[in-house]
Amino acid sequence: MNDKTKRFLASLLLALCLTSALPSGAEAAGDFFPAAGTDTPSLADALASLGADSSFAYRAEIAIANGYRDYTGTAGQNTALLYLLRLGRLRRPDKALSPVEANIGKVSFLPQGAKTCKATAAAMAVNLLLGREAETTETMGSRLCRSIEGETYLSPDGRTWVGTYRTDSYIGSREALLAAMEEAVQGGIPMVIPVHSTAGGTRHHWVLLLGKTGDDWRIADPARAGSGSIEANAVTLASRSYDLGLADYETLHYGYVTFLPG
Repeated sequence: MNDKTKRFLASLLLALCLTSALPSGAEAAGDFFPAAGTDTPSLADALASLGADSSFAYRAEIAIANGYRDYTGTAGQNTALLYLLRLGRLRRPDKALSPVEANIGKVSFLPQGAKTCKATAAAMAVNLLLGREAETTETMGSRLCRSIEGETYLSPDGRTWVGTYRTDSYIGSREALLAAMEEAVQGGIPMVIPVHSTAGGTRHHWVLLLGKTGDDWRIADPARAGSGSIEANAVTLASRSYDLGLADYETLHYGYVTFLPG
């Protein structure tokens, strides 16, 4: 088997994997191009048949939105993308997966050590943005997490994110924290939030916000012993008997760590 054939098969396998992982149903239909009914072997021609931009630059954007980080327009890449287009499963560039959606299943969950909950949650948050194991509890903790403030992060799809570190002397309010949490969830952005136990446990803890499950907040709790991906270890705030804020302050502390589009 020559290298060209190997690259083609690898591209087709990625297309098949992407197809099985993508959401389905009417609610997600607008995220994808309509299924192309043409028999043309050309991705550019198939896009043009739908009235879509078929330029190389736009095809490169499409490729990134569908998991190809190094699109060069090879026959194998175009064939794999055309396969998705014919199925109606080719994601539009403006509907690219959010950092949490794209990386929650492939970035590792990190259990905390003694008193390292914020560093561990922050390390997982950065790893979700970057889509790789870039930070650990130790590397993040050695900088006391403060290096996140103003730091620019580049996600695999080319988007940039700027860190916001509102903790320590920042007290904040429950309303401001909830507003920031809603914004993070809407954008699929990981966020580190403060919690305390309502069942007689910890009064000071940090967890990683991932999204929502119904009216409850979906989190990764560094205090849990776990392995595998962050997705495999996701729980809810209520299931852990947590409420928002650090309760070992005279006034509840509502600081947080989040990331904003750059």
